[in-house]
Parts: sequence; structure tokens; C-alpha cells
Amino acid sequence: MASRRIAKSAVDWSAFAARVPAEQQPMLKAFKTRHDAYVGKMTSFPENPPAIDWSLYQSKVPVAGLVEQFKKQYEAVKVSYPEDSLTKEIDAQEKNAVQATEAFVKESKGRIEKIKVDLKKWEDMLPIHKMTLEEYILEFPENAEGLDQKRYQTLYPHDYDPRSGIIPGERGSGAWNIGPDAKHEKLDAHH
Repeated sequence: MASRRIAKSAVDWSAFAARVPAEQQPMLKAFKTRHDAYVGKMTSFPENPPAIDWSLYQSKVPVAGLVEQFKKQYEAVKVSYPEDSLTKEIDAQEKNAVQATEAFVKESKGRIEKIKVDLKKWEDMLPIHKMTLEEYILEFPENAEGLDQKRYQTLYPHDYDPRSGIIPGERGSGAWNIGPDAKHEKLDAHH
């Protein structure tokens, strides 16, 4: 029957639906409905056409030899099922796609592990707004070049900004102690 021919190319709809994004699920359902209608129509037809009763036609057609001529021409026509010439090419493309996907997943897992290590470093590090200049330079030596360390040096308790001209011991905001928990005060009174 026709169902034997179609069964070779059955679709795993649940696996297919798992890979389709949620916003495209209605389109997939419409496509599946059309596919099922087509398969249903194809399976309703027999694999071979019904046999022709040539004797019935010979008894009804008065022209001698006409039915035999039609029978001979009809039997000479052979419609073969099309050969599958693309399956090997599609299988090769699938194999390449699977290999490329596996390589991408492997690279992505490596990137994820590296990012987790970087994230752990950032989580364990003292917040930048609470670092002293020396701690900042130790954490980020690549940014130390060109940094005028003498200009930004502070003395303990590091609660003033040397760029503002505030004398140590007076009230003010620290160069490295600015952040969400720091208290910002007006510097106008000190100028």
C-alpha cells in the first residue's frame, strides 16, 4: 500500500516541536495539519491503479482492433516511482551540521567555564569604590601604567580627595571611598 512508501519518511513531531520556539508553535501546528491531510489523502489511494476490464470495452466498442491497440499502448506506459537521489546528500549535510553543532557546544562549554572563573574572581574581589590605590593597582596592573600615583596617594584613613585641595584631617570625600554607601558632602565650605 501507499502507507509503506510514506512510512519510510515519518516525522517525529514531538522532537520537532521541542526545537521550535514558542512563538512559532502555531505555524508548526498548521504545517502538521496540512501534512496529515496530505498523508491521509495519499494513503487513501491504492499502491497500484485498478485493473482495466478490457473484455468489457471489447464488447462495447464496435471498431475492431481499437481496444487491442489501446491495451497495447496502455501496457507500454510505465510510470516508475521516482528514485531517491538526494538522501545521501542530505545525510552528509546532517552529519556536517551535527559535527559543527557539537564543536560549537564544546567551545561554548569552555567559554562558560572561563566566564565562571572570571565571575568568581569578581565576586571575591573587594568593590572598586572601596579599594585603596595600591589594591587597585594590584588587582588591575594593566591600568597602572600612566596612573599618576603620587597625585592620587592618600594617607590613612583615606577619607579625603587630594585633587580637591582639602588638607588631611578636614572633612571631605575620599578619592577611592566613593560609592553607594559613601556619604557625599559639599566641598564648597572648604574652598
